[in-house]
Amino acid sequence: MTDPATVTDTAARTHRSPRRRGSLTGRTVATTVAVAVIAALAVAVVAFQLLRQESIGQTRLVLRSSAQAVAVAPSDERAAFAARFERRSGHRIDVGFGGDGEVVQLATPLPAGLEARLATATRLSVRQTDGWRTLLVEAVPARGGGSVVAVEDVSVLHQDTVLGRTAVALLVGVLVAVVLGIGVARLVTRPLRSAAAPATRLAGGERGVHGALPGATAAVREVAEIEQALGVLDAELARSEAAQREFLLSISHEFRTPLAAVRGYADALVDGLVPADDVARVGGVLRAETERLDAFVADLLALARTEADDFPVHPVDTDAVVLATDAVTAWSGRATTLGVRVRVTSSVPAAPLR
Repeated sequence: MTDPATVTDTAARTHRSPRRRGSLTGRTVATTVAVAVIAALAVAVVAFQLLRQESIGQTRLVLRSSAQAVAVAPSDERAAFAARFERRSGHRIDVGFGGDGEVVQLATPLPAGLEARLATATRLSVRQTDGWRTLLVEAVPARGGGSVVAVEDVSVLHQDTVLGRTAVALLVGVLVAVVLGIGVARLVTRPLRSAAAPATRLAGGERGVHGALPGATAAVREVAEIEQALGVLDAELARSEAAQREFLLSISHEFRTPLAAVRGYADALVDGLVPADDVARVGGVLRAETERLDAFVADLLALARTEADDFPVHPVDTDAVVLATDAVTAWSGRATTLGVRVRVTSSVPAAPLR
């Protein structure tokens, strides 16, 4: 059987060094934020692609418009018009001329195949991938012959702006998720915190603490079940502790009776009040009382081994007169020391009682 002192010491060490546990509120907030971040990242990837495609479409229109504006200008002013469009675009747009067997005034390096096409074609709209570059090319017929070519490298088309806006949207989404997560977590865990208060008081040894929880709390089925279980636990703890107190009082009384008899005869022997011819009888009484004490101790050990609340009791037939006579014999030593005479008087015939 486990040593009670060892169990007590282990429990004390466990109480002194509790394992750190995360709160339900923190876990709810973390889960909410994680879900929001994952969702925001997914939306950001899709939105980035959509924005990029939309931006490419808009860039294609700008390139065509720029090329057409230069194409309708007088031939001697086209180079100036082209330079003006390049400056306004921050030199993202490169404007040149083709359609006459060669491509001139384009600073952007072109793949050989694309350059050959622009050298002969007067109208072209193409998206060309060249290694890490993605080129948008728009060629329109120029007044008087040839073509005007507008080129822009869209591999980094507004990438910084798109990524920046996506990052801002993601950050805002995370902040909103944190705020909502904290609010939702507090709302969800409020009933549990209300139910935890009486549980803490029960653990502290207080009884009769269960009662109706607030309406919003009691309306939650799971929390109401916890509150009901705490009420049952409260009642059972009170009943168990009352039974323990009653048991201890009963055991104390049962031990006190034979101990008082043993002490009475011991005092009588010390004071010389027991005649020499009565020593054997007194010894028998002392042995009987010690046997009663030994039986009580054996019962307690058996109860401790079985760890049962309802220790089995086996009724036996008992002669009340014999029981009373034994009690008088046990207490006569104590009575003698006090100058009191104890005797048995019976008005009914002896009969066994159950």
